[in-house]
Amino acid sequence: RSHSLTQLRDLPGKRILIGVGTRDPQASVSDAVSAGRVLHAAGMDVSTRVYDSSASLPAKMLKDINHWLMDGIYESNLVG
Repeated sequence: RSHSLTQLRDLPGKRILIGVGTRDPQASVSDAVSAGRVLHAAGMDVSTRVYDSSASLPAKMLKDINHWLMDGIYESNLVG
């Protein structure tokens, strides 16, 4: 039995951010959407962002990551 499969029960409620560039030669938007659907089906809280860029990190992506992280910190303080 795969070690990663034994941890599936830990996934529900976990947050994940998927970011992909429309011109990224290594990952397509459809691949990112498919991965997001699988993770969502496993119970994860999935956020997906699509950027009009290549594989490099655009400023907008870094700003989105910052907001996503801060939202998670804020939410955890409300729950705790």
